[in-house]
Amino acid sequence: MTIEDDVMIAAGTTVPSGVVKSGVLALSRTKMRTVKDYFYKHFKN
Repeated sequence: MTIEDDVMIAAGTTVPSGVVKSGVLALSRTKMRTVKDYFYKHFKN
């Protein structure tokens, strides 16, 4: 992976591979999904 100079990477963005060219804003957003009862499955009392 190469990230050139003068690049901004948005909060929460993952850059998995490749080249991010100079002067760009890199951002990736995925559709939000929810997992029903996740909290209760992993944090039972």
